[in-house]
Amino acid sequence: MKFSHLLALGASLAGACADPSIEMSLRLPNSSQMPANFDLSCVTAVDVIIAGNDKGSDESPPDRMTSCVDVKSSPSSFTALRAAIAGKVDLALPHSGLAAVTIRGRTGNCTDNNRDFESVFYGGAGYIEGQDSMTIPIVANLSCNTKKTYAVSTIDMLALGRTKQCAMSLPSLANQPALFAGNIHPLMMGGDFPLMAWDYGMSWATPDATGKGTIESYTAAGTPRSCIAMGFGSDTNLAGSCINPGAPTLCAAPGEIELGTIDDLFAFSSIDPALSQQYGQPVFGAVWKASPAATVMKTVVTGATVELDDPAQGKVVYVEPGTSKLMPTGGTSTGASGMFILYLKGEPTGVTIKANGASQHYIVGSTGELPATLLAVLP
Repeated sequence: MKFSHLLALGASLAGACADPSIEMSLRLPNSSQMPANFDLSCVTAVDVIIAGNDKGSDESPPDRMTSCVDVKSSPSSFTALRAAIAGKVDLALPHSGLAAVTIRGRTGNCTDNNRDFESVFYGGAGYIEGQDSMTIPIVANLSCNTKKTYAVSTIDMLALGRTKQCAMSLPSLANQPALFAGNIHPLMMGGDFPLMAWDYGMSWATPDATGKGTIESYTAAGTPRSCIAMGFGSDTNLAGSCINPGAPTLCAAPGEIELGTIDDLFAFSSIDPALSQQYGQPVFGAVWKASPAATVMKTVVTGATVELDDPAQGKVVYVEPGTSKLMPTGGTSTGASGMFILYLKGEPTGVTIKANGASQHYIVGSTGELPATLLAVLP
């Protein structure tokens, strides 16, 4: 069995030996779903993944087939892009049977060894046994004409909590630490797969001795279902978080992005499996009061509340650091450390941090691949 002309409207998954065929089509975004002046011209490759029912284990990889199509000329629209790639994917079905299809458009080429790119567009759909057709919705995500350079400052959230000093709060810079661009967006492959995906961006930098680096990303995602993100990795500290350009900073200079990092073993040990199963992946946060950069000792905000724009989209648990993990306090606001864990059901969403008549709104998201963080600063 092969996917024949998968990316052409009305195409079919034609089976050998008189097996039934499955009609495949792309549903392009309509005018109301297209961000203003959305630009596809930087898309030079399209990745397609056909996922099987065998999702793999520690001993074996998942059953999936992959393909990539180089886009030879800059597409001016989704219609032109569809025409450019139609009929250029031909994949054998996974041995364990068809489970889902996912697709994304990106920069770079199919021959690149490193395929870490954000998705200019993405799409996906799960397959229901017995279906004779599949429609793959496409989402306009990151417009090519919205590239932007960010100055990013990394902060170890647990060290900051212990010392209250920015100078003592550098994340581990041992063993080739990396700061990198990213994107958090829905995977769209159905309920048998993770809800959210983390795209490693193509821009990365080695932080300097002060934990700072410069990264190229985008001004914003084209849909509230996605967020631009930054990541960090070292021998102990990790992060993979939505960023909030223009948000107040605690230790960084105004206009910089402040990325909280956290010890990955400490963070993952802190996750309540039942809450994660019920609500979704966590965001690890802390609330601080803004102060001039020259202020050595920073101030935790106690009594702060974390309020979801849509309360149905998650659950907030207020916590305090223990010896090896964050411990729930059972409280209804932040305690002495200002820390909380927010379990999210899926897509990036808004939260408002409030205390003492002050408030600040943030976009947060999490995939579970890297610990998502939020260093919230109240004016």
